[in-house]
Parts: sequence; C-alpha cells; structure tokens
Amino acid sequence: MPIVSGFEALRQLIVVQPDVKFIFLTAYKEPAFVEEAQRAGASGYVDKSRADSELLPAIRKAMGEGEFYLSRFGT
Repeated sequence: MPIVSGFEALRQLIVVQPDVKFIFLTAYKEPAFVEEAQRAGASGYVDKSRADSELLPAIRKAMGEGEFYLSRFGT
C-alpha cells in the first residue's frame, strides 16, 4: 500500500471501528507477517491462493468464535 502498510491501516481502522472484524487476504506466507497481523488486531490471515476454500470459514470463525483464523499454508 503506497501511504501506510496494511498493518498500520488496520491499527487505525480498529480505533474508529473497534467492533469490526478484519481478515488479511494476502500472498505473504512468512510467519513474521502473520504475527504482525495478529499484533495489529486482525481476526484472520488467509492465503490468496486458498481464498476459495478458506475465506468463508475465516469469516465464520471471526464472527462466531472470535478466534484468529490462519490459512493452511503449503498443504
């Protein structure tokens, strides 16, 4: 993102919309990115290549259980 990172955007959005759940849809699979997404307040982290099978479960988990959803990378 040209002005702020996705992590910083999330931090700013959570301040104004604390009840909204945010899920990263990304091509980055590095553990450091996953950890930073969690620290920023994300409800999930979904690999773009698995979005067809994992985005809906991630949304359901975030809305229902409130637990962090993590894509199954490399499987």
